[in-house]
Amino acid sequence: MLSFELNITLQCNQACPNCNRLCHIYRDRTEHMSVEQIEKFVAQAKEKGNVGKIKIVGGEPLLHPNFVDIYNILTKAGEDGIIRFIKVETNKTIKPPKVKRFPFVKWQGRIYSKKKHQPVLWSPVDLGHKTKTGCRMLRTCGFSLDKYGYLPCSGAIMVARLFGYGDLYKHELPTRPWGLQKLCPNCIFSMPPEWRKTYSGKTIVNHTEDDKKPTKTYQEKLDAFDPEEFYRTQKVF
Repeated sequence: MLSFELNITLQCNQACPNCNRLCHIYRDRTEHMSVEQIEKFVAQAKEKGNVGKIKIVGGEPLLHPNFVDIYNILTKAGEDGIIRFIKVETNKTIKPPKVKRFPFVKWQGRIYSKKKHQPVLWSPVDLGHKTKTGCRMLRTCGFSLDKYGYLPCSGAIMVARLFGYGDLYKHELPTRPWGLQKLCPNCIFSMPPEWRKTYSGKTIVNHTEDDKKPTKTYQEKLDAFDPEEFYRTQKVF
């Protein structure tokens, strides 16, 4: 069964350091998926017939101006057997709207003080590590979908933007990963598990300033990245 993260918005009301959506760096974003795009995803999921789990994420998904409409579309797909399980992942700073609850829908999230995160702005290349393609995120998070289409994994949203890999976006529902040879060398989640254990239990509030500081490659990409140019040149889903 396939899993997907639906990044319905990249707008957020927090600025968690080492956010792999860069919500702490690029504020006031309005990269909302449209209701029509959600309907397109459901239509593709129905055609493929093998979508198991989706996560409604962001940013903060409750900031989407049409969250209730999106929730109703996706839960209707759940009732129809197109999607088997839905998670709504929120930072618990906004009171959820009054919507119908379903046994196949789980609301989850962590408050800021309990969040854990790898130092995502550290490049394995800068750390002198060679990485293998593929990691646990492919299994635990699945494919990613945002306003511009599908990407092979959760972390790809940041890497594709900063490293100019917009060509990796697909507009048809995928069934297997792609483009990992481009993404993994600069993704901290592709580091060996024994290395990542150093940070796996470390909460964000306990990250040091060095943990938050980008390594050389990421700093260069952040300095050169023009979000508006990306928005102008990227085809939407």
